[in-house]
Amino acid sequence: MKYQQLAEQYPNWHYLGFKRSMVDWILRALDRGNIHYHSVLDLYGGSGIMTYCLLEHQKSVWYNDLLTSNTLMVEGLLQATSKDIITKDNISWLFSHTPSKMYHHAEQHLQAYFSDDECRTIDRLLSNLVELRDTDKIQYQLLLYIISQALILKQGAGTYHKNTMNRRRKDHDPTSTWNQPVIKLMESVPLISIVI
Repeated sequence: MKYQQLAEQYPNWHYLGFKRSMVDWILRALDRGNIHYHSVLDLYGGSGIMTYCLLEHQKSVWYNDLLTSNTLMVEGLLQATSKDIITKDNISWLFSHTPSKMYHHAEQHLQAYFSDDECRTIDRLLSNLVELRDTDKIQYQLLLYIISQALILKQGAGTYHKNTMNRRRKDHDPTSTWNQPVIKLMESVPLISIVI
């Protein structure tokens, strides 16, 4: 399978630095250089797309990223099987379940980017997500991916700036992603089940 076609099978990540457009160029450069290798360190692995493509080509890969959240999400995406599909019921549970312990990370740290109501929603989602961590690790990792992608979509590309909330308050376009409910954005995140 051509490298770019392989890359298209991997879930799309919405953030700067996503290497999807470079996969073909990088792997073809290795092929053209007649570089014989069996193992790779995917340093600053980010979305894990290079790890995925290299694993598909029977290479041993060590994934590394500074962000623990990226490491968790990539591990979940790469280890998921067809039985690990996330459904709307899984997403609804995150919104409706009352967590045994409520965390207040978003309310304390994200108010420059999200409204007070959105911060409370994010805290509820993350508090419920923590409850899954020890009972269903893959589901926990996949839902973490869906939440993070939905919140990035809600913000819009490149809008993590001190004036973000001012721009959001002025934009009343109901089709704008930052005016969409988080649950709607979560349900729209395409999650392709990858079986390696």
